[in-house]
Amino acid sequence: MKKAATFLGIGFELIVLVWFADAIGENLDKKFGWGGSGSAYGVLIAFVLWFIHMVIMAKGAMNDEED
Repeated sequence: MKKAATFLGIGFELIVLVWFADAIGENLDKKFGWGGSGSAYGVLIAFVLWFIHMVIMAKGAMNDEED
């Protein structure tokens, strides 16, 4: 059950992060007239941050298994 909850949490985190980054990017596009670049870069940055977070979580999980 714990693995399923973790998997659902990771998926929900990614969905919300991408949605939020897209919303912020749209506002930046409208404000500065970037023509969609703000949304694209926002989502790209969101994926990079999410991946870094996943690496940190994986390292923490491996440390917990060793103890």
